[in-house]
Amino acid sequence: MLHEFTHKLLYETYHGLLPVRYEEGLAEFFDTARPEHGQLAIGMAPADRWLDFKAARWMPLRKVFEVGRDSPEYRGHGEHGREGE
Repeated sequence: MLHEFTHKLLYETYHGLLPVRYEEGLAEFFDTARPEHGQLAIGMAPADRWLDFKAARWMPLRKVFEVGRDSPEYRGHGEHGREGE
């Protein structure tokens, strides 16, 4: 839920002008938020996520910087938070 909220907040604030890698990175980062000892812990990926990382085919860094919202490699939702409107 925080992942999609982050997309929505960034889109509403920056109107889609942020690079995809920045927006997706922040959304992934805040999606890790978990309550822990009365505080909010952020940054630790869920254990099952590491399995995804191990199995993934990695994209060359050069390509990461080239991917945009209209790139086939980006499986985003267009204007985040606006699906189904």
